[in-house]
Amino acid sequence: MGYQQTICLRSEDYPIRVRFCEWMLNKIAEDETFLERILFTDELVFDIKGPFHLHHMGIKTIKWVGIIGDTIIGPIDFPRRMTASFYADFIEWPLQDLLQSNNVVDDVIFQHDSAPAHNSKSVINLLNKRYPESWIGARRDVGSMISWPNRSADLNPVYFFYYAAIRSQINNEKIQSLEDLEERISRAAATVTSEMLGRVRTNFVIRLRKCIEMGGGRFEQFL
Repeated sequence: MGYQQTICLRSEDYPIRVRFCEWMLNKIAEDETFLERILFTDELVFDIKGPFHLHHMGIKTIKWVGIIGDTIIGPIDFPRRMTASFYADFIEWPLQDLLQSNNVVDDVIFQHDSAPAHNSKSVINLLNKRYPESWIGARRDVGSMISWPNRSADLNPVYFFYYAAIRSQINNEKIQSLEDLEERISRAAATVTSEMLGRVRTNFVIRLRKCIEMGGGRFEQFL
């Protein structure tokens, strides 16, 4: 789906990715609403690259984005250096308001990756309070339903679909400033439709199966 980044996997990642994909497919088979209730999240770096932008290479912005069902949450401005305190505060208040304003209130399954700020004690405690036995993170032993596999952006719709879709629209035109970059991100984000997100869920299941088929290795080149 558009721009894709090579995933530099390690040998220990393969069985973990297979277990995750098998678990996810089983959950989807058991509960037809399971996939639509997952709030996939990621922090995305949008910077200026390409032949048009040799004099603006330092311009970048960080956005938090969530995808749940047919709804995009965000993009939300995030700091370049995210602390555990900032992230916990975001989950506690702004995120809850964003979910409510989008009528996303019931049976949410929260997902995030293994970024250091995500694994702090304060964040883990908050997730166990907000989403008891209903979150996916880096460590199953502290309350997560299952560990999110490291180096697996190719399994996260926020990355493999949303980031790819936005980048494909902003990389091919000259951008003069941070304000220009922000405006182009907003315009590109507005082109994402609920119909697209329905296809993304179908693609996600295909990715799970292909990852298993490849023994947990890279698979995007075979999609």
